[in-house]
Amino acid sequence: MPNLTWLITGISGGFGRLMTEQLLERGDQVAGTARKLEAVDDLKSRYQVQLWLGSLDLTDLPAIHRVVDAAFAAFSGRIDVTVNNAGYGLIGVGQHGLWPGAPGVREHPSRSRTQEDRRRILCTPGDPAKMVRAIISSVDEENAPKRLVLGSDAYTMIHEALTERLARLEAQKDLAVSTDFSPSSVE
Repeated sequence: MPNLTWLITGISGGFGRLMTEQLLERGDQVAGTARKLEAVDDLKSRYQVQLWLGSLDLTDLPAIHRVVDAAFAAFSGRIDVTVNNAGYGLIGVGQHGLWPGAPGVREHPSRSRTQEDRRRILCTPGDPAKMVRAIISSVDEENAPKRLVLGSDAYTMIHEALTERLARLEAQKDLAVSTDFSPSSVE
């Protein structure tokens, strides 16, 4: 897989920093944002041109547009993958969220702080380093899953929800079939 260019918000710590470190180590480029850029001075000195930094507070909508435009410009108009890692209402790696239509976007879960977020984001309290490796690997896959499920709790929640939905569908099977044309009326 050729080296990719990633736009990642919230790289100063935690999940975003882990992802940025792994990507830079493998030779990818990262346009990273943080509220406090000094928190990633060590990465900038180590990776220099591989890492572009922009100060960003996701509550400042005009700043989002300026910083995203600057990130694209810094890498000659090429961002392959976006990861919206910062902020309370995380949607995921693009998925028509913050940067609609960006090429190569994949959805990824992140940790949540409340039960309400957990339902919207469908995340897991799993090992962040393993999660980052799985996300990066999925982006490299030719036929990556549309939704990447990380963690046994996320799998269990999805499985239970789909099983319940399938049971409700099966309960309507006779009604659904009864509305078909009868074989004699089709001729």
